[in-house]
Amino acid sequence: KQMVLIIEDEQTQRRLLREYLEKLNFHVLDVEHGERGVEAWAGNSDIRIVITDLVMPETDGYDVIRTIRKETSRDTHVVVLTAHDDKQILVKALSMGADDFISKPIDLNELALRMKSAKRQLRLKDQNKLVSKMAQLAAARSGEIDSHLKRTSEYCRILADDIRRNKPEIGM
Repeated sequence: KQMVLIIEDEQTQRRLLREYLEKLNFHVLDVEHGERGVEAWAGNSDIRIVITDLVMPETDGYDVIRTIRKETSRDTHVVVLTAHDDKQILVKALSMGADDFISKPIDLNELALRMKSAKRQLRLKDQNKLVSKMAQLAAARSGEIDSHLKRTSEYCRILADDIRRNKPEIGM
């Protein structure tokens, strides 16, 4: 099961999201404010998806996004949760590094599709990392130069992307 962290100060929203996500076969951890959310995320590398409310007392969703994006060694898909219709708020969150958003009130069908997209994006990032690491290993073993490694890595990424698009039954 993919682990999701919910950071939401409203208990009813947290419980509703938890129930929805558990129905979608996610393992869910939820906390009531940004500071605890950042601590939970930092202490658990299994958390790959974070759903955070933007408006919370003290440590808000923007602070959560900022903290997560400072850690460059870890891929985390950040989804903002908002009841606001103000596009500037959404643009600010996306420009700070949020990957997606869900509007309140939460629609189960929309949530399911956005979580499916999050899993797909994380899988693609993992595949790209794997291809890159394999190319680095091959180069290290054969003593090849860095530029050749980069070309080979890019070629592998292009091939993997083509296979993913044209042969979906492989599941790449």
